[in-house]
Amino acid sequence: KNKKKEYKLVQQYLKEGSLVYELYAVLVHNGSATHGHYYTYIKSYENSLWYCFNDDRVSEIDVIDIEKTFGGVGHSNAYALYYRQVNGK
Repeated sequence: KNKKKEYKLVQQYLKEGSLVYELYAVLVHNGSATHGHYYTYIKSYENSLWYCFNDDRVSEIDVIDIEKTFGGVGHSNAYALYYRQVNGK
């Protein structure tokens, strides 16, 4: 379901040009400038679901969890964003 929706969006964007990118990973820092912890959200190639990789735990997450790391008021903030070029196939 997600994959079909994303495929349609990619096809639409590719009509405007070949340089289409998608977010596939977010490095998150939880804490302050003096201490904290890092973990990563990564999107699966196979099923387009997002997963949290946190030390020895891997768990499926919802997109809303990712959105909360952008400019939120909590102590978890997106530290680095990773994009990959898509080809629409």
